[in-house]
Amino acid sequence: MTTAIEEQPVYDVSTIDDPDALVLMMRRLNDELTPDRAGGVVWNLLPNAESAAGLVAGVNGAVGCLTWEAEDGTEFVPAGGSNDGEVDYFTWDGHHFVQPPRAEVPTDTVFDAVRELVTTGRRPTCVQWTEAQP
Repeated sequence: MTTAIEEQPVYDVSTIDDPDALVLMMRRLNDELTPDRAGGVVWNLLPNAESAAGLVAGVNGAVGCLTWEAEDGTEFVPAGGSNDGEVDYFTWDGHHFVQPPRAEVPTDTVFDAVRELVTTGRRPTCVQWTEAQP
């Protein structure tokens, strides 16, 4: 079964057969963002409908963001994330979704992580993760 790849804030990635279709939608939206925009756009990607864990993946021009929330609520960010402070992102439907320090990485890294999550249903290993600091 394939979920229609339309712009929405949350995806159950177990219903997506083609990871590139999701990445293409994210890439198209990123290409449409204006440089003076107040922040990026994020999506909550769940390994399956019952999962408490999930990947927040966002785009904002040349950078994007990644955070992983584990089943126990622990939040992880990329070890090599570039932002020193919190950064503004918004869900596709406009809800403010601040991202923690070190969440931003190159957009291509975001797309690689999304493809891996859709393919494996697990936290992406193409990123080295570290626990987010409060």
